[in-house]
Amino acid sequence: GVVAPMSPIVQTEQAPDMVHQVGRRGRRALAAGIITLGVLGAIAASRAHDRRHYYYERRYTRQTMPDRAHNGPLDVAVTTGLPGMALYLTAAGFLLLRAGRALLSGQPALIGLGAGITAYLAQQWFLFPIAEVDPVFWLFAGVLVAATSATPGARLVAPRWVWGAVVTLVGIVLLAGALDIVADHHVSDAVELLNEGDTADALRSADLAAAIRPDSIRYHVIAASVAAGPRSFDGYTWAVDRLDAALDLSPGDPILRAEHAAFNLRLAQASRDVTALESAIAEWEALVAYDPVHARYRLELGNGYAIAGNDAAAEEQWVTAADLGARGAAARSGGGGRGGGGGG
Repeated sequence: GVVAPMSPIVQTEQAPDMVHQVGRRGRRALAAGIITLGVLGAIAASRAHDRRHYYYERRYTRQTMPDRAHNGPLDVAVTTGLPGMALYLTAAGFLLLRAGRALLSGQPALIGLGAGITAYLAQQWFLFPIAEVDPVFWLFAGVLVAATSATPGARLVAPRWVWGAVVTLVGIVLLAGALDIVADHHVSDAVELLNEGDTADALRSADLAAAIRPDSIRYHVIAASVAAGPRSFDGYTWAVDRLDAALDLSPGDPILRAEHAAFNLRLAQASRDVTALESAIAEWEALVAYDPVHARYRLELGNGYAIAGNDAAAEEQWVTAADLGARGAAARSGGGGRGGGGGG
């Protein structure tokens, strides 16, 4: 089995990379949900290199993949980490105990409340928390806890350190949210400045966003994309440098690896450096070995081979990419071919 959470900050076309990454590290049978298991089937096929099982990838491509784990605890773990998942499971266990007390109370209202809480927690194993429903559930959970208290009307007096910990945690959450908003504003400024042709100020804004939230890979990818905006040797060099820094923080991240390989290939094409080209091709070869049914990886590897003059190998990769449904990848890459394989 494979753990299959997917980051909500990642575009849906890239989500399977995150599944694959966690699957290689996790090796635990915790996946649940029809769509999640479907993704795992595609990954298992890619590992087996069995073309009979390319069906899933060919039919659905990377555009229709889910971007969240269809499992409540795993979805919480993706956004808050293992401590968050542990707290979630602890709260769920506590509520189930209270729900059991309500079901045995003999009071119709409490029995209905306990049954509803139990049913919602059970279905969370097959779906992620939904913003429109989850707040209502926690309100009813509070009613359940109050109604099943051993001493109704008793006042809960927590130790002072508990309140201090709660206030600290709330402050951290609010700070993280505020930093996200500030970083997003800098990204918006970067896009506007880039559209106006002010590359230097755009890059400063993008870099500031990445510095504010260095733990979020999307800001690093955005900064690299802004740096490469001029499509010049210097621009691609700056892009690769920023992705190098991001990979220092998250070395095995497949999204960062793919973006690094893409800009490295463009840099090699711009510099006409044979050693750099060989390095870029090696990166794409490693990614194809990592995920053989990823159309974009195949397409970009073919572009690298074409630039190197290996037309037969390039054609083989392009045919495989087309077989996997590379229309979306082709649009992003800007096509292929000798001298133009890098795209934009």
